[in-house]
Amino acid sequence: MQPSLRHPPPFLLTVGRDPAWSLLNAGLAGLGAAAFLLALALHWGMIVWWAAPLVPLMAILWWRWSAPHERRLRWDGQAWQLLAQSDDEIAVRVAPALDFDAWLLLRLGSPDWCSVVAPRYLALSRKQHAGQWSLLRATLYAERPKQ
Repeated sequence: MQPSLRHPPPFLLTVGRDPAWSLLNAGLAGLGAAAFLLALALHWGMIVWWAAPLVPLMAILWWRWSAPHERRLRWDGQAWQLLAQSDDEIAVRVAPALDFDAWLLLRLGSPDWCSVVAPRYLALSRKQHAGQWSLLRATLYAERPKQ
């Protein structure tokens, strides 16, 4: 007699902007702008230092531009789907890229991982998703039956 296979129950997770991830992205944009400005200054001398106020401006613009639209990540009991604002369902494969227990960075790729499309990343925190955090982590790390 073969035991029945169990899957985690279906759920829907609404994902918006994560403050820590946004701050990290803005900081990296600011560092990139500062490095570019420094390279120009070393090449042309002090002529480009007037552009120094552009460094924080670049970080702020990147922070505003990189704000993700609200997305919904749905587990139907068998597979993951990403629902955009237009309610188009995209089948995705979800894997934790970084896991710090109270904060997750999820890598979303094509179901077969062999796509030329760049993966998407979603940052999630326990603080923002307290009600579904345990179910999300259990679903991510549940052992899947081999096919």
